[in-house]
Amino acid sequence: MPYKNVHWEISKSIPVIMLFLAIGGQTFMFGSWAAKLDEKVEQNTLHIRDHSKDKTFHMPTVEKIELFVPRTELKSTFNNIEKKLDEINEKIDK
Repeated sequence: MPYKNVHWEISKSIPVIMLFLAIGGQTFMFGSWAAKLDEKVEQNTLHIRDHSKDKTFHMPTVEKIELFVPRTELKSTFNNIEKKLDEINEKIDK
């Protein structure tokens, strides 16, 4: 009889130990996953900061106009607008 009693206690304690091991393993896996996620977030944050400082991607509007629109084109556009406005004013005065 004592043999069965000892055997019963051992077989009863194995599921409890397995439960603690499973909970401990899940906790460890969650911790390692959270650490990897935190590292990736930090890397992305640094990448975004470097990207926002890069002038080739984020150029101010004035610099974009100077780079992409030649002054002669702007001047001719303004002259055309002035001519159209004069024509409109002449038609209104008639």
